[in-house]
Amino acid sequence: MRTCTLIFIIISIGSCAPRAQQTAALALPQQLAAWAEAFPPPQEAGGIRPFFDFVDAQLADTLASLQYRAALLKLILEQEAGWEAYSRAVTPGEIAMIDFQLGKANPYRGQYEAPLQRFYETRQLAKAFDFTALNTAGDTVRISDFGAHVLYLDTWASWCPPCMQQLPYLHELAEAYADQPGFLIVTLSFDRSLKAWRKALSRQPAHPNIVPLFIPGGMSSDYSDLYAVSALPDYALLGRRLRVIDMEAGKPGSSHLREQINQALREP
Repeated sequence: MRTCTLIFIIISIGSCAPRAQQTAALALPQQLAAWAEAFPPPQEAGGIRPFFDFVDAQLADTLASLQYRAALLKLILEQEAGWEAYSRAVTPGEIAMIDFQLGKANPYRGQYEAPLQRFYETRQLAKAFDFTALNTAGDTVRISDFGAHVLYLDTWASWCPPCMQQLPYLHELAEAYADQPGFLIVTLSFDRSLKAWRKALSRQPAHPNIVPLFIPGGMSSDYSDLYAVSALPDYALLGRRLRVIDMEAGKPGSSHLREQINQALREP
């Protein structure tokens, strides 16, 4: 009788363990979201480590702390809905420190290793990734087709009010560099359709040094993934031959941006 009872207990425990693990895995994002509601979101770059420290302080168990922080890092690196403020705030140095604290051998590294590598490649690369887009004629072009120029990339959408607010400054920037053949502004639309994009363009003044392009898929596109676009508008400045100058460039009215452009134009 004792033997049968023992066998029953062992079988019961073995059958319940996977369900408990699944429940814990499902609870992770909800618990992190609940903690985020009680913790002020970061307002500027370099502001996510305090929340990681806060999460760590909630969990006395070291392994549970690793699991929760690994899940949090994955949410931020993959730019999941609801975590946009954190995705915008990350910097390579801060992510490197969090990665170091979690450790190379932690059992949950596999959850975030791929997006972590993609983040490093995007934010620290010397040459920008090539990508395809559609021009106003509907033809496929590559950003490398414009690689002989200094490029200011403006990722926008006509449904995005902050994007539209920056348009006057973008046109002023185009006018300011109208006599610089080595400089181009490339606008990359995340509009929901080619029709909506073309309609928005028809209401804007045209400039010879503004190249309007359309990104099929928007936030779900390869471009968004490769360039870590987590919110609109998004700006990047590339030198000739797609050399990365600033993957988080200033808005078109920024004086610092003009200094960067002028310096890039002086370089071969």
